[in-house]
Amino acid sequence: MAIITKIINNLLLRFPLFGNVIAHLEFKLTSSLVPAPIYTDGHTIYYKKDFLEDYTDDEKEFLVAHEIMHIVLNHIFRNPDRDPDLLNYVEDAIINQLLIKCGMTMPEGGVYIEDALDYSVDELYMKYLPKIDEIKEWMQANTYHDALASIDELLDSMYSKDLAELMEQNNEVKDSLMRDIENGYKKSAKAGLLSFGMIFPSVEVGKSQALLSWKELLKANIQLSNNEAVAFYEVEPDGIIKREYKPDISNSESEVVIDTSSSMPMAKIKAILRECKHILENGELRVGFCDVEFYGWNEIYNDSDIDELEVTGRGGTNFEVMAQSFTDNIDNKIVITDGYGYFPKNRPDILWVILDDEKSFNHNRETNESMANANYIFIDENMITVPSPSKKMLLEQQ
Repeated sequence: MAIITKIINNLLLRFPLFGNVIAHLEFKLTSSLVPAPIYTDGHTIYYKKDFLEDYTDDEKEFLVAHEIMHIVLNHIFRNPDRDPDLLNYVEDAIINQLLIKCGMTMPEGGVYIEDALDYSVDELYMKYLPKIDEIKEWMQANTYHDALASIDELLDSMYSKDLAELMEQNNEVKDSLMRDIENGYKKSAKAGLLSFGMIFPSVEVGKSQALLSWKELLKANIQLSNNEAVAFYEVEPDGIIKREYKPDISNSESEVVIDTSSSMPMAKIKAILRECKHILENGELRVGFCDVEFYGWNEIYNDSDIDELEVTGRGGTNFEVMAQSFTDNIDNKIVITDGYGYFPKNRPDILWVILDDEKSFNHNRETNESMANANYIFIDENMITVPSPSKKMLLEQQ
């Protein structure tokens, strides 16, 4: 239905990560007697005739986003020992305030606790525990919260999709649905406003042939002038002390920001991490992850440090934040990305490495005038090879 497609597209603009969730959901019109205009069983979002007729477009978007957020935040199985009505009430309050804070319009009759975001779910639950009887009566008459035995499996599959790609040892093509979703929110990720800060376990990414000649791209090793040379004293066999000056050689320093927005497939992120091992061979290195928030620098001393990095992000895209994260006096400032975003002005000091097929990228993207003054280079994603890891990694969801 056109209205559902419109709602999904608008939500992807606000919340790019919803693409991963929507890919696993169906949307179906229903005439069930469930006392709610819209609800989910974890696999399907069901909406009723009154959902289509009684709410504005903005309110419809709010209601769909609300159901998706229950899945994203893993609310149903997070506290199985709590009273389900009261728990659902406080979780609704927190979700509603999050969506309101993002500028969305909540329909009348929704759970509204103005200071809900000042509390954790447990704290809010305990605060409203004295009103449990009143709340239970209202929730049972107005909401749907059936126990869903299969949603735990669904939540695992959503988290594990990125996790599986992180671990994947080949370049299998995604199924058509995931490609369609990815292409949709690739374009919309640049408009994403939220940082999800999702943290994935570290994984051994292996090592493959360098995709770029980093020795030529990076600033050459710095040789200090004679007046900054280091004095060396050497005792000759005849006892004469000889003084010599030798120039001090200092490795260049590089900082690499890795774009971890939701438009970046894990296969590309792993390729970037392998490329960082080649950058390390040519000087000192720090690596950081960024979507619309920069998550800090990681000092890299050896290949193992790269294998131990925890990929963090999966929200929207903000190239301005990436550009502002660099240390002022660093020799090499590098952002590795899929290129879907607006490039900051007046930053010729940054090398933007775009991991994509250049012809396809230029053909499909909208005219992006911000690229005109950017210093960028392409890595053809078709050149990416996937090495066999030296050992099989077993990961658990954190």
